[in-house]
This record gives sequence, C-alpha cells and structure tokens, in this order.
Amino acid sequence: ANQEVLQAMSCWSMVNIALIPKQKTMLVKLGGISVVANAMMQHPFNAEVQFRALFALINLVIPSDNLADEDAINAAAEEELGVAVDVTERDMLDENVGQISNLVVVAMKNFCSSEAILNRACLVLHNLSLNEEYHRSLLWTPNCYQML
Repeated sequence: ANQEVLQAMSCWSMVNIALIPKQKTMLVKLGGISVVANAMMQHPFNAEVQFRALFALINLVIPSDNLADEDAINAAAEEELGVAVDVTERDMLDENVGQISNLVVVAMKNFCSSEAILNRACLVLHNLSLNEEYHRSLLWTPNCYQML
C-alpha cells in the first residue's frame, strides 16, 4: 500500500511541476509521461493513483507553445540533465499517445462509477484531441469512443 501512496504523491507532484510551461516541457522530455503511465499500469485498481495520474496527464499532454528550446539557458539545463538535444516535447507525446489513450480508457472502465476519475480522463482525451494528428490514435484506441 505504501508504494501506491508514493506513486499517487509522485503523480501529484508532476501536476504542480507541469503548471510552469518550461518545467512541463522539461518534465515531458525527461520521460514524465512514461513515469505516469508506469504508475497507472502498476496500480490499475487504485483510485487515488489513477486520479492523480490522470490529473498529471491533463497538464503533461496539453500542447505547449514553442518556448524557444534553443535558448542557451534551456540548452545548458537540458545538457546537465542528460536530455537529448534533438528530442522535443512533441516527439515524446507522439511516442506515447497510443499508450496514454489506452491507459485512460482502462481507468475509465475500471472506475466507471467515479465522476472525478471520468472527468479527469475526459480532460486528458480532450487535450490529446487538440492535436489533429492524434485523432486517428484516439479513434483506434479500443473502447475509447464507446467510453466517451
């Protein structure tokens, strides 16, 4: 149970970190989406983990404005943290959209009577749908449109 509490709090911290656009971009580039996805996969029946993970994804998948990734301060910080210079936030989202949409649908199915979880799940899917290139992935995600 302690690991579940830790995972929930980890996801909650990402919610807050992702409120600042440059920090959100860095978090995504460093694999924050994969960390949230892992928490969801490890604890599919824990409502607190799912709720907080979905809340983190709401912020992590929203499209960012271009924040001038090439400026010297960001480049130095990314180098120090070991972020590949040629990896973009969009690359990370493109790589994870299928997994994210699947995990969101699983959470919706597992907690179909939880208004709070369904609300957060719909917001994640909404934010993904803001990118027209993700529509195909959303439509092909098993049970996605049925859950909506």
